[in-house]
Amino acid sequence: MKRILVIHTFGMGDMIMFTPALQELIKKYPDARIDFLVFQKIAAYPIKNAPQINQIFYASFTLSSLIQTVVKLREQEYDLSLVTSGTNPLKASLFSFLIGAKERIGEYRDFKIPFLYTKNILYIEQKHRVENNLDLLNCQKTSFGVQYYLQTKERSKRRDKPIKVGFHIGSNKMFAKKRWKADYFEKLIFLLKKDFNSLDIVIFSGEDEKEESKKLALKTDSVLYLNLPFDTMASKIAECDLFINSDSGLGHIASCFDVEIFTIFGPAKAYKAKPFSKNATVITLGLSCQPCYGTRDFQRCRHLDCLNRLSAKSVFEKIKKESKVLKNAK
Repeated sequence: MKRILVIHTFGMGDMIMFTPALQELIKKYPDARIDFLVFQKIAAYPIKNAPQINQIFYASFTLSSLIQTVVKLREQEYDLSLVTSGTNPLKASLFSFLIGAKERIGEYRDFKIPFLYTKNILYIEQKHRVENNLDLLNCQKTSFGVQYYLQTKERSKRRDKPIKVGFHIGSNKMFAKKRWKADYFEKLIFLLKKDFNSLDIVIFSGEDEKEESKKLALKTDSVLYLNLPFDTMASKIAECDLFINSDSGLGHIASCFDVEIFTIFGPAKAYKAKPFSKNATVITLGLSCQPCYGTRDFQRCRHLDCLNRLSAKSVFEKIKKESKVLKNAK
């Protein structure tokens, strides 16, 4: 039996964007034992219920944790290790080499290090993260969509009920500069309520945006889902007909289900990280300086015009014009 290890250093959204490649990996090696190593515990939620996953290991970036993890994983004697897209090539390839897998697959950018990775795949910046991950398996196209593996996949029936609109106004606090303002979301909700009477508004929130979400729910008379267990939250998002958010992992959860999504992008790269769904629409101001995320311009930016100049009314008009769901609203 082939033993495979997938190494994932990023968060939940990036894990969801790996799931089409995971399904291709399972298709290619149907009898393999597939393990995961994740560095952010939150990243394990989308795949922990996947029936093909054998074991999930957890590590941190501290030196002691890295050493302990290398020792533990070398004992597994993996046939293949694969590092998901976007990880620092030098650090990831060295770590993969130390684990001792016979075949080691990962990306390179400026130069290859052949003895660290046995198979080097060129990282292409202009591609979506899903496509970058598929490149690791030499797979140009896939019939698989993104997945969040729930224990039950049945979606609640919502016939003859008001249209349910989910909002997520936050993000990981480390990426707070990607958030649209909370008062803009407030104005947007009131504009939606004014034009469409048959809407149920729900606010999803984690700890990092708790206070802003509480105020928004109170001011707009909306239901607040605060700090739900992730599988419960995914199930609740799956019940939504429409989901509106700043660039965050919850938009990627929505992309796993038959939910219409509108994601507001500021400095981040929509072409790289937009929800991977035919029902997903990106809303952006389209300034010449966008996107700047990951550059010196982003670090120096103090005005965030890409978000601050994007008005609630313009976002409302975009959603009203393009939403298929709202065409059925009264």
